[in-house]
Amino acid sequence: MLLRWFGRLIAESYDDLARALGVLPPESLDLMVDAAALVAASDGREESRRVARSEATEALALARQLGNLDRLGMEASRRRFERTVAELHDGGEEARRRVIERLRPLAGNPELARLALHTAGTVAAVDGQVSDAEQRIIDRIAAELGLPPDA
Repeated sequence: MLLRWFGRLIAESYDDLARALGVLPPESLDLMVDAAALVAASDGREESRRVARSEATEALALARQLGNLDRLGMEASRRRFERTVAELHDGGEEARRRVIERLRPLAGNPELARLALHTAGTVAAVDGQVSDAEQRIIDRIAAELGLPPDA
């Protein structure tokens, strides 16, 4: 019980510090990682449950920058990215729908909604082109967030 209390205290302190420093709080950063994973997992590779290295690298670099993360924070973002990619590969369309719905809380904050859409777009374009599958996912994310796809 004491350990849970310390965990909550640390999490609340980090959230307060993140807001004061102007970096994303953990729950928003997790959703940015989910948006990146949606795009990275959208263009094939179902058989290997892997995403393009360049897309994974870009997703984690964006997480590091958005969250001003140290090594421990990066490890949490990497695990979140890998779990979400695995969920998407294992669950097909139903999993894509669930992960897109997880982004819904961002719709209430236009700045964060645009940031999630831009994160997804950046990961999609890191290899120099945006596939049709990646564009469809970006369009779905935009619709869920109440934004035009080119926001």
